[in-house]
This record gives sequence, C-alpha cells and structure tokens, in this order.
Amino acid sequence: MLPECSAILLILIAIEIVFLRSKKLKSAIFVLPLGMVPLFHLLATGASVLLGRVWNAEPWKVIVPIDVIGLVATCLLLGWISGNIRKNKNKGAYLSMCAGFSTILSCVLLFHVFAG
Repeated sequence: MLPECSAILLILIAIEIVFLRSKKLKSAIFVLPLGMVPLFHLLATGASVLLGRVWNAEPWKVIVPIDVIGLVATCLLLGWISGNIRKNKNKGAYLSMCAGFSTILSCVLLFHVFAG
C-alpha cells in the first residue's frame, strides 16, 4: 500500500499548493488532516523495516499501533480545526467526510497489513 499512500499524499500536496497559491489559507488548513493517515502509514512501514532488523519485531506489530495512533491524531486534529467552522451543518459535513475518509482508509490499510 506504499504506492497508494504516496499517491494520496502527492494529490493532497497538489491541493495544498493550489489553495496556498490562491491565498485560501483556511481551505489549505482544512485539507491538512487528510494526509496524516497515509503519512503515518508510510512512517510505520519504514519503522517496521528498521525495528525488524534491530529487535527482530514482526512488521504488523509495529505498523498497526502507529496506524491507529495516526487515526487518533487525525480525529483530534479534525476536531480542533472544525472549531473554526461557524455553521453546525458545515461542521458536521466536514467532520463526517474527513473522519469517514480517514477511518475507511485506516481500515483498508490495517486489513492489508493483516492479510499480507
């Protein structure tokens, strides 16, 4: 799932650049949490290789906790950022879409770790 996470991060970086070039700082900030789950998964995969050599740890024992920490950090950041949204309807839509994306992506990544 490394190519998929890398592709997601590249697309989100492109979106960030577009927002920043058009001087829409708030919109750029609202997109930031979407990249945390793929970033944590990439870091977890690298850490699993490193720790596998040092401590002879199985990869899933390293990747799973880091992925879960990434999801929790994403949800906390989403809650903090959503405080800047005034309308409850918009806040609910933002939270449900972003948290849904992050949760589904985390489930897919964890399923892939356990299946492979």
